[in-house]
Order: sequence, then structure tokens, then C-alpha cells
Amino acid sequence: DWFKARTIDEMQAFYLSRLPAIREAAMAHGYAIGVHGSMRRDFDLMAMQWTNEASDKDTLAHAIAIAACGITCDGSYRWEKKPNGRAAVSICICWTDHLNPDFKDMISAGHIDLSVIEN
Repeated sequence: DWFKARTIDEMQAFYLSRLPAIREAAMAHGYAIGVHGSMRRDFDLMAMQWTNEASDKDTLAHAIAIAACGITCDGSYRWEKKPNGRAAVSICICWTDHLNPDFKDMISAGHIDLSVIEN
């Protein structure tokens, strides 16, 4: 079962609890992971190639999804081109309690916003 965050504090704690596994998975694919933002709305991660043998960005995203929540999508992710050679994708990793008014302006799933700096 996916984790269900009842509060923003629970969601933030969940994100932080998954960070070591995410970093380990990324390093196994030749990437370093940095955190950006407060983790109060989403989990903003920045990935940059750390080795010459780094995997492609889809392989990285699948590994991060599995490390974060145990599942991943089929096929390729839908990447958005960003400035300065970045590509970004959102990866859902937990549910949020849609009845909690703190989540009223948010989507119903907690998610990683992954930005990858491509060579």
C-alpha cells in the first residue's frame, strides 16, 4: 500500500525518510541528488551526472520511483524541457488526505519534481 499523508508535516517526514534510498539508487546509476525547496508541497530533487557511465534520465527516474515508493510507470516518463539544459518530470509517490483543508490547492498525490541536468 502507498503511504497516505494526513498532514503536510507527515508528507514532509515521508519525503525525508525516502531521501537516503533515493540517493543510493541515483548513485548506483551515476547521479548525485540535491534537494531544493521546503518539501511542504512537493519533493523537489535535482539530479546531475556524477560519473561518465551515468544511466539515461528515464532509467534514473524509474530507479528513483522504486526507491521512493516501490513502484514505477510502464515505459518512458513525460519529460518537460526546462531552461539551461534541464529536463523535468513529476513522479507520484504517496497519497494525500484530500479532506484536510491544508491540501485543498494540491493534487491528491504527493510527488517528486525531478530535474535532471543533461549533458
